[in-house]
Amino acid sequence: MNMRRPRRSRSGSRLVVALGALAVIAAVTWATLTIGNPFPPRTVTMATGPEGSAYHEFGDRYRQLFERAGFDLRLVPSLGGVENLALLGDPGSGVSVAFIEGGLTTREKSPDILSLGTIALEPLWMFFRGRWEGNVAERVAGKRISIEPEGSATRVLARRMFSASTW
Repeated sequence: MNMRRPRRSRSGSRLVVALGALAVIAAVTWATLTIGNPFPPRTVTMATGPEGSAYHEFGDRYRQLFERAGFDLRLVPSLGGVENLALLGDPGSGVSVAFIEGGLTTREKSPDILSLGTIALEPLWMFFRGRWEGNVAERVAGKRISIEPEGSATRVLARRMFSASTW
C-alpha cells in the first residue's frame, strides 16, 4: 500500500510566517514599552517647603495642573530650599523637581541640577524698631537678628550677604 504524505499548502506556510512575524513585533513592542519605556513618568515627586509656605502653595497649584493633564504630582514638604537642594542631590530621595532660591548653589557644586526658570522674585525685607539713623551695619551691630529657621535658603543667603557686607 502506497501512502502519500499530505503536502502543506503555500497558504499554510504563509500563515505560519505571518504569525511568527506578528509574535516578534508584539514581543519587541512589549519590551520597548515596559523595559525601555520611552514615555515620561506618570508620577513626579516635588520638594516644596513647609506646610503653609508660598512654595508649598505653588506646589499644590502645580499638582492641580498636573492632575488635569493626567499626571500625579507627589508633594514632599521640607524645611526649605537647603533641604530641597539636598533632596535633589540624593538619588534615593525620589525627588526630581524642587523649589530652590537663586544663588543657593552653583553649576560647579551641582552640575546635575538644571533650572527650569524663575517663578517669583523674593525681596529681602529688613525691619527696625525706632527711627532709621546711620547705615545698616551700624544699626544691626551687636543685635540679634531673626533670619528664617535652619534649612531655609533665605537664612543661608542673608548670612552670606551680611558676611560680605561693607555697609
